[in-house]
Amino acid sequence: MNAPPPAAIPSDLADALHALQEDRLDAAGLATLERRVLGDPAAMRAYLDLTAVHGALAYDAGTLSSSALPALTLAKEPAAPNANRWRLPLALAASLALLCGLTFVLRPGGVPEPADLAATGQGPTVDGVEPRPSPVEPATPVTPPSRPTREFFPEVAAVPPAPSTPADGQADDRTIAAVVPRGELVAQIDAALARGWSEAEVEPSPEAEPGEWLRRAWLDFAGHAPTPSDVDRFLADERPDRRERELDRLLSGDAFASHLAERWTTALVGRAPREGVDRSGLRDHLTDQFARNVGWDFVAADLIAATGDVKQAPAANFLVAHVNNQAVPATAVTSRVLLGTQVQCMQCHDHPQNGGTEWSQERFWELNAFFKGTDVVRRPASEGGRVAALEASAEGGPTFFEDRRGVMKATFPKFAGETIEAADGRREKLAELLLSDDRRLPAKSFVNRAWAHLFGAGLVNPVDDLGPHNPASHPAVLDALTDRFVATGYDVRDLYATLAATRLYRLSGAATDGNAFDTPIAGKIPLFTRCYPKPLTVEQTFDSLAAVSGRPIDPAARDEWVAGFVRRQANDENSEDLAPVTDIPRALALMNGEAMEDALAVASSGSSRWAEPEDLDDVFLAALSRPPTAWERRRLAPLVRTESGLQDLRWALLNSGEFATVP
Repeated sequence: MNAPPPAAIPSDLADALHALQEDRLDAAGLATLERRVLGDPAAMRAYLDLTAVHGALAYDAGTLSSSALPALTLAKEPAAPNANRWRLPLALAASLALLCGLTFVLRPGGVPEPADLAATGQGPTVDGVEPRPSPVEPATPVTPPSRPTREFFPEVAAVPPAPSTPADGQADDRTIAAVVPRGELVAQIDAALARGWSEAEVEPSPEAEPGEWLRRAWLDFAGHAPTPSDVDRFLADERPDRRERELDRLLSGDAFASHLAERWTTALVGRAPREGVDRSGLRDHLTDQFARNVGWDFVAADLIAATGDVKQAPAANFLVAHVNNQAVPATAVTSRVLLGTQVQCMQCHDHPQNGGTEWSQERFWELNAFFKGTDVVRRPASEGGRVAALEASAEGGPTFFEDRRGVMKATFPKFAGETIEAADGRREKLAELLLSDDRRLPAKSFVNRAWAHLFGAGLVNPVDDLGPHNPASHPAVLDALTDRFVATGYDVRDLYATLAATRLYRLSGAATDGNAFDTPIAGKIPLFTRCYPKPLTVEQTFDSLAAVSGRPIDPAARDEWVAGFVRRQANDENSEDLAPVTDIPRALALMNGEAMEDALAVASSGSSRWAEPEDLDDVFLAALSRPPTAWERRRLAPLVRTESGLQDLRWALLNSGEFATVP
């Protein structure tokens, strides 16, 4: 198939467009260009074509059709860009880039290769030709999580640490049941998903290509895209078990612990600054817990029962952030984040979908009573000044609430059928009751969140709304994973290794014609016929730009950058949200901010040399962890003949929907 004929651009229009891109257009020229673009369809087409070349290229998994980037015939070669060319003054450019990014995230599948690509024999390839091996146990035995002792777990305090590391399948001191070997559980999960596909008469997506899988694994387990050197290393490795080896590297690395800590810090206290909360201290504390693979049961219990100031007891930051407003936020956030159940509406009425005592207004205030008597005070800090601290009151007594009929009622702390009347140790007792409850909500909630983290949707959606009114898509899978999680002592690293060993994690994120309907974001019950793409968080975006450029990741600089995207909500849950992707200031910060400029500055050699064919590969591998497709190579090679053209391409790729997505 022949390409469409080049579209000639009048020389005066080309001059104006070049001046616009080079930041040489004054106010009068800009006004003239705007009138011409808005009033002349041909000028509008030329402007959109040139903007598309710079900011919205089409990819296999992208959104633009193959005709969206016609070859351009300019009246003259464009001048070398200056440092300010990225700041496009027209809102149309920002809108176009935003539209491409939004469409990529929301669209279930990618754009197929143009028909003439089949003739080249360079279509998508699959990593290796050998059949996928059956899941096997790791070469080294599973290390049980560290078991710190707490006074409210007396049965644990008396048990010394295990003298040796048990093999996978053996129980540690806290095991409640035999551990199902990981390979056996993975096979069961694969079979359960396959049965669902068979019943729905649908085929899953094919296996992800090497670059797609590598980018997904690094974003999921390290929190940022792989560095160019890591891409080169992985793609050059021809061993059949290279993916398993890469997962071992990621799971044992410091980045895995820090990434999980960032995610959970955001879930526990949000992103926005809060009075008295030492967010970085909590993040450092959680990073240490995940790095030492402390069992999640102890991490969760510490968050609920912590006392003292936020410097000496970093876990106290969680409740310092939420015990305001009669501890209503603490009740709602604890239940939603740590138990996966939404109870916030029950402070005023019974659950609208589930009647009975289990979901009643009274149950909310019984849970709330555990947090009453916990105050935030200010204490002198060792380094000077004052610091927030949690302090429990010695006063007991009931909690009073008003029901819907206006009747005042009193209740004591009560959970899982046990009432606590003593004032001391109420939160410690709550932690014990939560973890001993037969429903195993802390374990099930964490498993469901981890599944959603890796696969783009939970077994229960939303992930914080577990209950009989909202059954899991694959209840047997959720139960089996919860069984192993509890049996291994709430071993977080083992859980993630198990999930990553499934066939599902190896599938492509691109939809096919046959499974495009499997779209949980549209409210469908997920079949998990593919690993659903996920938008990058703002933290992942910042860290990925640093990784691509080779710069070290600076958490303090990231916090400052992220703060520009956060909006606080004045409600009973201390909620917050991010500025929407259609927010122009946020879009401009992503396209032209300091983090982007740093990435471009490091990538640029500053020379005007002619580009070599392999330079195109290098730019794609660094930005997207994959080489260009045959179609991309054919269409882009004439447009990036110089170093300045490569710089334009880098900017376009780093602003593309593909870069902004976990594949």
